[in-house]
Amino acid sequence: MRRLTGLAAGLAVTCGVALAGVSASAPGLTFSAATAVPGDRIEVRLTRAPRPFRQRLRLYLLSTDFAGEVRRATDLRLYPVGSLTPKSRRLRVTVPSFATGTYVLAWCRACGSAALTVVRNPILRIEAPPESNSCPTTRPNGGAPAGVQSGGGFYGNGSLAVGVPPDGILRSHDPDGKLFDKMVWVGTTFRGTLRVAYRRLEVTAPAIRAVTVAGTLEGYNGPSWASRMYFDRGCWEITGRVGNASLSFVVAVARA
Repeated sequence: MRRLTGLAAGLAVTCGVALAGVSASAPGLTFSAATAVPGDRIEVRLTRAPRPFRQRLRLYLLSTDFAGEVRRATDLRLYPVGSLTPKSRRLRVTVPSFATGTYVLAWCRACGSAALTVVRNPILRIEAPPESNSCPTTRPNGGAPAGVQSGGGFYGNGSLAVGVPPDGILRSHDPDGKLFDKMVWVGTTFRGTLRVAYRRLEVTAPAIRAVTVAGTLEGYNGPSWASRMYFDRGCWEITGRVGNASLSFVVAVARA
């Protein structure tokens, strides 16, 4: 909301929460369905145009769990779904492989580091499918570089390696099977930004971007990172990339 001034701008930066319903300049948005499963095609509709409406509105999906935390369009917990324009006020969206839960829309005009507006309504409930009885999980192969402690718990290909469970299963203690997990990645020669995407194999849906941070591992001088991901029960393929190096593997998420 680049053009807000005075008190309104201060509120937008401090809270990062929609002024929809308060400001006449806020857009009105609706979903074509109240409930969907990953892979469904739904529509986002603009029912009330913002004033002025000269720039495209970039839209994102966001879990209601983080609606009060996300303030910038650069936050990787946002999932970009596309843009609305004065000439195109409807947007077809393929529901991504999100965990079961409720999701809202967020929007911005001049994005990048600009403040983001989170719209509390409408709400979309995503119902993930039941977990599969079979999942080709990836087991450790000891492929971590020399100097990485507990290298036997890593799966690697000579360029990248990641810590995985001995049986390839991540276990959740949540009654609904939801899981937050932070995975450790290490590289050999490639340095730079680690990009991680993950998707559920039981459905045909777009992948989700993970939040990644660079770090250091005691006793190892090479590059290392951590990826933060949110899962539902099921079979998940995870792919990490740094420069020209990439690594893919599969884990199952099950209730403990």
